Amino acid sequence: MIMMKKYIVVLIGLVSMFSCKSTKEAVTEEVKTKITEAGIVEDKGALLISYSRGTCYGRCPVYTIDVFEKSVMEFNGHSFTDKEGLWQKTMTAAQMAKVTAALETADFATLDTEYKSMIPDLPRATFEYHGGEEPKTVTGKETLPEQIKPLQELLESFTELSGWTKVADTGKDEKAELNYDEIIVKFKPGTGLPGWFRAKQEIGIYLKRRVAPESDLWVAGYKRATHKPEEILKIIKEDPGIESAEFNKQTKNR
Repeated sequence: MIMMKKYIVVLIGLVSMFSCKSTKEAVTEEVKTKITEAGIVEDKGALLISYSRGTCYGRCPVYTIDVFEKSVMEFNGHSFTDKEGLWQKTMTAAQMAKVTAALETADFATLDTEYKSMIPDLPRATFEYHGGEEPKTVTGKETLPEQIKPLQELLESFTELSGWTKVADTGKDEKAELNYDEIIVKFKPGTGLPGWFRAKQEIGIYLKRRVAPESDLWVAGYKRATHKPEEILKIIKEDPGIESAEFNKQTKNR
């Protein structure tokens, strides 16, 4: 009987020891998880809507906002933003409800994929909607329909919210940077190029090259010491012999 009691005491001790060890390991593992996550949500759910703002001829903010099904929002700042790199934020129920309502108002199924603009220096807005049967992309500038503007204004307002957590340094988007030293020009039919460029010599505009053989686009240069890029572009665009003009784009890291 005494021996049986000893065995019971030893058994209880062993069970207690392993139980304590398991508890310590569980606590340690829980702490590790919290430190690893560092406030960053990994299970975001499927992408619901992506909104991007493109470049302009000035210092327009260039960024992308992604909203995921599990109320997670990510901001990727490319250039001219207060937050450069990839940032993340968990949305409140009220914020997510506003997104859902704005998506219903937008009614992506009824929208065209592109709304053309006559103003080249405005930033382009691009929406990628993944909540329908198939993904739908809609892009445009000032000609976007009224039904999508509440969504646009809402997503843009999210950039001003506090509580963002930085995820990574992604750097600037260098796939297409504007080259302010060159202007791509398309002349109206009947405009004589030699005479046009001779008339513009006094303000420093000169012909550099043709964009490509047989192309109707030409590259114009100018003296930046006497004119700002925006000023010279305005002069060219307002000329009666010009059909269109925009700064050249310099591609990198493709």
